[in-house]
Amino acid sequence: MQQLSKERLEELTQCSDISGAAYEDLIGWVRAEPGIDKFAPDAICRMDPRNQRMVVYNAARSKRPHDNKGDAPPVQMASTKPCPICEGNTTRAIDVAPLKNGYTFINKNLFPCFYRTDDAVGAAITPSDGYGIGEAAPIGNHYLQWTSTVHNDDWFNMDVDDLCVVLTRLGVFEKQLLTTSAAAMPDTSRWHGHVRETPGTSGFVSIMKNYGAPVGGSLVHGHQQITHSNVMSRAMYDNWRFLQHQGMTFSAHMLEDTPDELRLADLGETELLVPYFMRRPLGAMLFLKNDARQFLHQLNDAEIHSLVNGISKTVRAYHRVLPAIGRDVAYNVLFHTGPGAGLYIEFIPFTQETGGMEQLGLWVCQDTPEGSASVLRSYLND
Repeated sequence: MQQLSKERLEELTQCSDISGAAYEDLIGWVRAEPGIDKFAPDAICRMDPRNQRMVVYNAARSKRPHDNKGDAPPVQMASTKPCPICEGNTTRAIDVAPLKNGYTFINKNLFPCFYRTDDAVGAAITPSDGYGIGEAAPIGNHYLQWTSTVHNDDWFNMDVDDLCVVLTRLGVFEKQLLTTSAAAMPDTSRWHGHVRETPGTSGFVSIMKNYGAPVGGSLVHGHQQITHSNVMSRAMYDNWRFLQHQGMTFSAHMLEDTPDELRLADLGETELLVPYFMRRPLGAMLFLKNDARQFLHQLNDAEIHSLVNGISKTVRAYHRVLPAIGRDVAYNVLFHTGPGAGLYIEFIPFTQETGGMEQLGLWVCQDTPEGSASVLRSYLND
């Protein structure tokens, strides 16, 4: 069975529990990691004046390794190509937790979208900053959470209790980034705080997962990506703006206004829906019912279990339905946290290519939300 050995993981580990580390330690570990500086981003952040979409640039990321190329589904390819993670050819770990089978761990991304070259605290860069061709300086760091040291274990086939460990450690790391970085990141409390009490935060944390080569998954070995930077994503800004305009979180709106035919599964603390504005076939969203939560580290055990159950059920369905309709098993999982979101997970399967019409801003979807809900429901309940 292909996996990263315990012995090699121990050699790579420089911190086994991130909650005991200072933010200055994180910065130092990233800077001291051999090789990352060679692939540092271009330190340029620009904004599309049409939609205020934030873009950061890193030409060096084109050199990152890919083992997902080819026509075969990623899981089939995993047994035929060497994996740099299983071989231990990766950066040192900064958080490690045992699972029933293997370990989950967090380390530094060798090919970062954000990278700190000094200790300067930059201003927050948000889509509300206006128009122009000027450049702003993005600061931050980029990390990876490997779901398991076992090569083929990931959200679609792992034990729910193990996945609760994975999500819990992700929440611990999120809290560490947001609440211990005041000396290194701009204060973002005004963005994160709304009608509810919210602790002080510094910087913005973005979490997502790419599975499959067509959607940006460069390595088969299952992982999540985490960035902590002074750049607010467009998605986070849109959630915040929704709250300002509507007086409610986006989660509350969706849980209240989604018609019954688009409700897929009530999982106790969460509910899985097909959005009524679905832009790609089989798209789905998983909403935490308690919209007072803004971050993963605020969740209790029942909420973590429900969220894990919903994510696992959804991606398992994709692993079955996508081959059945002649598509690669490929999807993005976006964690919507922070201002105005409540807390929700967005699933975007690779069911339709993006064409020129979409590039012009008009999304043409090859299925109705009702049709996709019917298909997904059959695979979720099968």
